[in-house]
Amino acid sequence: MKKRVFWGIIALVIGFVIYQVYIFTLSENDNIKSIYLVPDDAVFIVDTERPIDTWDEISSSEIWTHLQTNQQINKLTESLNSLDETFKAKKEIFDFIGERNLVISVHVYGPKKYGLLYVADLQKFSKLIFLKRAISNLAGEDYKVTKRVYKKHEIIELYNKKTRETLHLSFIKNQVIASYTHLLVEQSIDQYLNPVIGRDLNFLEIKKKTDTDGFFNVYLQHKYLKNYLNCFTSSSNLDFLNKEAFFYSGLDISIIEGVIVQATGFTNVDSNSQTYLKVLQKSGVGKRSVAKIAPKNTSLYLSFAFDDFETFNSNLEKLQQENPAEFKMYTDQLAMIEDKLDINVSEHIYSWIGSEIALIHFNTELSKNKKDIAAIIKADDIDDAKENLQLILSKIKENTPLKYKQINYRGYPINFFDLKGFFKMLAGNMFSKMEKPYFTIIDDFIVFSTSP
Repeated sequence: MKKRVFWGIIALVIGFVIYQVYIFTLSENDNIKSIYLVPDDAVFIVDTERPIDTWDEISSSEIWTHLQTNQQINKLTESLNSLDETFKAKKEIFDFIGERNLVISVHVYGPKKYGLLYVADLQKFSKLIFLKRAISNLAGEDYKVTKRVYKKHEIIELYNKKTRETLHLSFIKNQVIASYTHLLVEQSIDQYLNPVIGRDLNFLEIKKKTDTDGFFNVYLQHKYLKNYLNCFTSSSNLDFLNKEAFFYSGLDISIIEGVIVQATGFTNVDSNSQTYLKVLQKSGVGKRSVAKIAPKNTSLYLSFAFDDFETFNSNLEKLQQENPAEFKMYTDQLAMIEDKLDINVSEHIYSWIGSEIALIHFNTELSKNKKDIAAIIKADDIDDAKENLQLILSKIKENTPLKYKQINYRGYPINFFDLKGFFKMLAGNMFSKMEKPYFTIIDDFIVFSTSP
């Protein structure tokens, strides 16, 4: 009897070994790409071939520690940290599986709400039943495990009794998908049946061009960027975003010496869109120098740099002429300013503008509930700029009822620039909120802002 049991066990072991050899050497691969499981409304897609090593290096770097002190960034990475703790609880499983391709995508699923989806390529390990059981019991007693079916796909739900969060898991062929937002797992299953991004020629073009030398790649789908940023600010603050102009950006991300994030890559553009990109492409390349006077709490630095302003303005007017109504509004605004103040805009303003116009956003301790903006113009000849600006200020004083006394801050005079419509005329809707700003001069830069 004992011999029968012994040989029965031996037979089972041999059978199991033969089955594993078959799985890993002889069985046909029935694999699917990770990108085919990413829902089509992904804002960001992070792709890495070395998720464990990459995460260990990033999470232990000085720059990551510093970024965690920022409230919004810390909130964004909460689910990453939570998933990291979950995986570390059963680290031996993932050491056994080894480094696998991991894709993380960010999606907006409701007003001011976004979630992350994780897609990991298990390759032939996905055929092992015991692995699925092990993953479904990731954290032991700390989790309550339930299961449900969505469109014939089993979804494993790991409910964390301490945090009251649920991690949702499902296996699709060689991929395991996971998210703390159940909608994203369901949308991923839907995407499997009808993939969109993975077949988008614009995405494939950017993916092909983007290097893979760094820690990971990030892909941005521009048409959903505004929805994501709206989770952190009001939509009125995002008028400068033209989501129709761009398709995707692909970036190869490296961290240098633990303190510098370097991103290099490409963006593809809709050739039919009417944007300033057309203007900039024809206006040459100028140096970007506004950053050296931007305050430390600058959150966005957007720069237009060109060979010279005359060329840029000429190309801008040609673009506006393609829309007769918009061009008429531009010429009417120009004529109104010149008429009202008895000046010549080309002679008294355009003549001293140099090779860069920039927009920066920042926050101050004095106005946490208010968005602060500065438009900065680099002067080609600062003395000429000062002379003409003084002339314009005198004209404003003569021709308008405005009464404003110059104020002084640390030796820098601040004046009020009552020239309605000037900035919209200068660079379009992106600068439309710079109505009647204050200005001062720092080095070769004229700094305009909505707040003194």
